Amino acid sequence: MCCGAVWCVCPSQPDNAHVINSKPQTWTLLLKNTQVWRLGLYYYFVFGSFLALLLWLPYYYMQAYQLSIKQAMAFTLFFVATSSVIRALGGWFADKYGGRSVNWSVFWVCLVCLFFLSYPPTTMTIHGIKQDVNLSVSVNVWVFTGLLFVIGLAQGFGRASVFKVIHENYPLEMGKVGGFIAAIGALGGFTLPIMFGAVVDLFGFYSASFMLLYAVLAVCMMLMYFAVRAERYQRRLNEAASYNFLEDDSL
Repeated sequence: MCCGAVWCVCPSQPDNAHVINSKPQTWTLLLKNTQVWRLGLYYYFVFGSFLALLLWLPYYYMQAYQLSIKQAMAFTLFFVATSSVIRALGGWFADKYGGRSVNWSVFWVCLVCLFFLSYPPTTMTIHGIKQDVNLSVSVNVWVFTGLLFVIGLAQGFGRASVFKVIHENYPLEMGKVGGFIAAIGALGGFTLPIMFGAVVDLFGFYSASFMLLYAVLAVCMMLMYFAVRAERYQRRLNEAASYNFLEDDSL
C-alpha cells in the first residue's frame, strides 16, 4: 500500500515520442554499438583521469617537487575544485555549440597541456668552441600547476559535453547509456593510478604518468576523427542515393 501511494505522487514519465521516432534499443543492441564504446572511452579520459589525478597528484607533488603533504593537498584541492565547479558552464557551452564540438576542443587543449607535462626534466650539454654550455629544461611547480588548472577546466567541460552527445543520440536511453558510459569512466579512477605507478617504475621518471594520459587522449582523438569522417562519408552516400532516386522517379 505504501508503494502504491508513492507511485501515485510520483511525476509521470514524459512523452519523448516527439524527440525521436525509433523505439528504445535493447541492451544487446546498445552494447554492439561502437559509438557507445567510443563515448565510454571519451568519458574514461575526461572523468576517469580526473579521478585518477585526484589520487595521484599528492604523491606526484611530494615526490617530483619535494612538497609537504599539506602543500601537495592544497594544490590538489585547487585542481579538483576548479574542475568540478566549471562543469555547469561546460554544459552551457555544449548546449550552445554542440557536444561534439566542445569535446573536440577539450581534447586539443588537453593534448597541448599534456605534451608539456609529459616532458621529463632534461639536462643538455652543448659543446662550444671555447667552452661547453649546459642547458636544463624542466617544468617548475607553478607552470605544472597552471597546466593542470587548464586541464581541469577542460575536463570539466568535457564531462558535460559527453553527456550532451549522449542526449543527442540516445534521448530514450539516457538512463542506461549514461550509466554504462559513466561506469566506464569510473574505471579510470582505479585503473589509471595503477598504470601510473607501472609506467613510472618502467621508465624511471615521474612525468611518464602524463605520457600515459597523452596516449589515452591520442586514441580518443583518432577514434573521434575517423568516426566523423565515416559519418560524413555515409551522409554523402545517402544524399547521392536520394538524388539518384529522385532523378529516376522524375523520368
